[in-house]
This record gives sequence, structure tokens and C-alpha cells, in this order.
Amino acid sequence: MIRKIKRKILKCSLKRQMIVLFLPLTLLFVLAIGIFSYSFEVNQVQKNALYLINNTVLQTSNILNERMSEIFTQVSQISDSTSVSNLFINDYSPSVLNQKYNDILDTYNNMNRVYDTYNDIVDSLYLKTSSDTEISVYKDLEPAVTSVDLNQWIRTYPTSQTGFYWQNIHADKVFQTQPPRKVLSLIKIVGNRTSNARMLLVCNLKPDYFIRTVENAQISKHGYMIIASKDAVLYPQKQEDSYRLTGEEVAQMQKASSQSGMKHLKSTEGKELLVDYRPLMNNQWVVAAVVPVSDLTETFSGLRYLLVVLILVLAVCFTALCLRFAATISKPIEQLSQKVSDWQNGDANVDFSTDYQSENEINTLSRGLYSLKNTVTDLLRQVKLEQKQKYKMELLAMQAQIKPHFLYNTLASVRNLVDMGDNRKAGVMCDALEKYYRIGVSNGKEVITVRQEVEHATNYLRIQQMRYQKDFDFFVNVDENIMNCDILKITLQPLVENAVYHGIKQKEGKGTIVLSGGRENGRIVFSVYDDGAGMSPEKLKELEASISGDLDSQSENFGLRNVSRRLRLFYGGNAYIAFDSMKGMFTEVKVVIPCERGEESHGDSSPDDRR
Repeated sequence: MIRKIKRKILKCSLKRQMIVLFLPLTLLFVLAIGIFSYSFEVNQVQKNALYLINNTVLQTSNILNERMSEIFTQVSQISDSTSVSNLFINDYSPSVLNQKYNDILDTYNNMNRVYDTYNDIVDSLYLKTSSDTEISVYKDLEPAVTSVDLNQWIRTYPTSQTGFYWQNIHADKVFQTQPPRKVLSLIKIVGNRTSNARMLLVCNLKPDYFIRTVENAQISKHGYMIIASKDAVLYPQKQEDSYRLTGEEVAQMQKASSQSGMKHLKSTEGKELLVDYRPLMNNQWVVAAVVPVSDLTETFSGLRYLLVVLILVLAVCFTALCLRFAATISKPIEQLSQKVSDWQNGDANVDFSTDYQSENEINTLSRGLYSLKNTVTDLLRQVKLEQKQKYKMELLAMQAQIKPHFLYNTLASVRNLVDMGDNRKAGVMCDALEKYYRIGVSNGKEVITVRQEVEHATNYLRIQQMRYQKDFDFFVNVDENIMNCDILKITLQPLVENAVYHGIKQKEGKGTIVLSGGRENGRIVFSVYDDGAGMSPEKLKELEASISGDLDSQSENFGLRNVSRRLRLFYGGNAYIAFDSMKGMFTEVKVVIPCERGEESHGDSSPDDRR
């Protein structure tokens, strides 16, 4: 599998290989950075959140400690005052009976002072002794009934070392109203059930103060603070029931009220809660911050979305940079590769210079290709020149291979005419022979006009007609509008010669040869027709195969093969010979060549130059 993938990658372009190899690594690197950043930020956010929660709990506990310490101090001063001590002992003689009233008034004033000074937290104060002395400070607008059973209170709150008791939120047992009022209480008990002198001092505190204190603490979206003790839990008013602690969870926290800490607890609906708690110094109540774990994860969720967006942005940026980097490196190589392909396809004007302005391996390769191109161009030019020379020599050699026996036979015919005293015919034959060879030589030119080539073939036919005592008639029908076009010399003469020897001479009786020419589809088409012996289909196929094969001077089709070979050398694939024949009926040979006009086409030309 890996080998297949590797082979597919190696078949890709250099740019794609770089993208396939480096882009995944880059994206993995970005993803690794994102995961690491997320983990780090989550850890930091969690630490910061826990620090803020712990700090909030600490500040709230400090506020409550300070205020409750002040209340405790004030209640202690009242209970330790001389007037309260006198009322507690109740040892007044008739002579100092007024002193009791003074002590009652002084105690009331002290209680009233505490109420006025700490009105934001103190709800009411109440003092009662076993001698039925009863002093109260209650200024609520709602009427209240005071009914206190001192013995019952002493039974409820047994004697402690300090005699002070703190009671969390509960219905007011001193100032009874309808409906019952909720208060928090600081209780001072002096004496016991067997004591002769007993005293109860109650300082009721306002729940609103404590509720405001815990509600003002900003914890989280659904987080809240509570004040818990062994007898009750004070919740904020806006706290949702689904995040309320169970009784068992509160009990666990109350057992650990002597020290601060953090616990993972469950709500009444089974939701995960993180509880950070701290005890209060005066009464060992617990101030706790209750934070749903979902609130913390919600913060992480926002951070996660932010990091996902950041990772996507970085991935896009790194992808763009990777593509740009790959394009920067591969572009000059692609340019060179394209130029090499153009050069291979025959574009000789390719410039191997690049736009990459740097002295590195690419420029070295560019200079090497430029030098190689010049060297190859020079070699091709030299080879082309050599081929041109070879072409000229081969063309001249083939022209020289035209059988000389025609000249011998014609001169012999002229001699016979002279011996017979027919000097006129001998002169006509000599004139035709002179024109024939004058055009055939053509001052060394390879290309002549159609008019000259037609005249050359006509002179040949005229000489042959005179030699064979008019064994055939011939007709020449060539359009005048092609007479000035160019043609490779000695193209038509071998065709009419073939018509004489292989067509007319092979039949009985007089024959006819027709030489015609004209334009067809932008080309010049010549036709040599004879009504001689013709050829069978097998002989025609053999002739066509012989014409398309290698040149063989011993073949009976030498003249036609010579013409076909010379046409291919001179015109390339733009010229050809076609045959049509029927045994005992006729033979027609067609020559198709490009239409070229003017003297500018004359002279030395190679096949490649004329395509």
C-alpha cells in the first residue's frame, strides 16, 4: 500500500509532490500547536477560575468574620456589663430599689445603641433573667408577641464553655409574628436548670444582610454562595433548585467545617458541582462557593471555539504559504520543463532564461540548457547543410542515370534519314533533339517552368514519333494558367517514355498518348494517358509496390521509380504518383505536385525548406 502511494506521488509534478509531502506536516504542526495551546489555556483558565472562586470565598468570609466579630463583641460587652450583672444577681435591698431601674435603663440603652449602630445586620435584641426581668429592642413595623420560656431555652441550649450559641436561619422564637419571621441568632445562656440565677440574651440578625453578602459575590453563570452550619443552610434567593446541594453533601461539608478546602459534590438532580469552602472564625459556620462544572466547561467551550477558528485561520495561512513556497520553487523548474518540451516539439526559438533572479542550481541548469541548445542547434545546422549537399548529389546522380541509349538510337535514326536522302526529316529530328537536351540541361537548374517541362516531353514524343514511323499519335492539353508554375525538371519525360515503350509498343496497331495538366484543389495534376497494352490488377499492384520501394537501377520500372524518388526528395509528402490501368485497354499515370509560382522558387532547395 505504501509503495503504491509512493509510486503515485513520484508520478506527480514537483509542485504537487511538495504540497503532498509538506502540507500535511504543516497542518499536523498547526494542529499540534492548537491542541497544546488549548490544553495550556484550559489549564490556565481553570487555575484562574479556581483562584477567583477561592478569592471570592476568602473575601466573603473575611467580611462576615469582621461583621460577626463586631456583633459578638457588642453582645459580650452587654452581657459583661455591670448593669446586666446586677440584674442577673438580682440582689437589690429596699433602700437601693431605684438602682434596679437604673440598671434596666442602662441595659436598654446599651442594647438600643447596638441596634442603632448595627442596624444593617441587627434585627432585634432580647434579655430575660430568672427574676422575670425582661428587656427587648424590637422596632419592626410588624407586631410581635414575646413569649419566652427560659427553662425551655436552657434545655435547648445546654451550658457551654463560653455560653454563646450561633443559630443559622430559622423562625424567630422570641418575637413571634404571623407569618413567622426568619432570623439568624447569637444566643448567650448564663446558668443551667439547677441554678438559682439564670439569664438569656438573644441578638437576632437580619437574613437579608447575609443573603445580600452571598448574592453580591459573582461566582459563575449558575454558581452561588451559601452559609452552612450544622443546623441549617442559608441559600441566596436566586439560586436554582437544580443546583442545590443534597443533605448528605451538606453534612459532609459541615463535618469538615474546621478547615477550608474544595470538594466535588452532587446536586439534588445529580449534576457535578465544585464546592470551595472556608470556615468562619467565630462560630465555625462554613462559607462555600458552589460552582457547576458545566459553567467551567462552558468557558472552555468558548475557548475551544476560539482556538478552532484560530487553528483554521492558521491552517489557511500556512496552506497559502506552503502553496506559495511550492510555486516559488517549482515555477522556474516548470518553466524550464515546458521550454524543454517546446524544444523537443521543434520550437528552435526557445529561450532557456528564467525569471528566477538567484544564483543557484536553477540558474546553473538554465545556463547549461542554453549552452546545450546552442550546441545542438549548431550541430543540427551542420547536419542540415550536409543533408542538403547529400540531397543535391543524390538528385544529380539520379538525373545522370537517365539511360543514354535514347541519344544513340536518335542519332542512328538521323544517320539513316541522311543516307536515305530525307534531309528535311533529319533536320527536324536534330532540331527536336537539340531542344530536348537543351531543356534537359537547363544551365544546371533543378527547377524549371511547367512550360519548359511540357516542351521537353513534347520534343521527346516528336522524336519517338518520327523514329517509329508514326506508330502513335500524341496530344498535349495543358492549361495555360499553370505554364509559369515551377516543377522539378525531367518529371514528365520518363512518364511519356514509359507510355511509349510499355504501352504503345506492346500493342498491335496505332496508339494514342495524351499529356494533360491543370489545377485541382490547389495543386497541379498532370496525366499521361495511353491506350496501349495496359496492365492486369496483379501487375498494377506489383508496379505500385515497386515504385514505393528502394531505387533499383536494374528494374524495368527504373524511370517511374526515379521520378517518384526525386519527387519525394524535392517536395516531401506534398507530391506523389498515382496509377490506373486495365489489361488491353489503357494506362494512366498521374503526378500531383504543389502549385508554386515565380522565379523565387528556382534554385537550390532542400525538401525541408520547401515544406
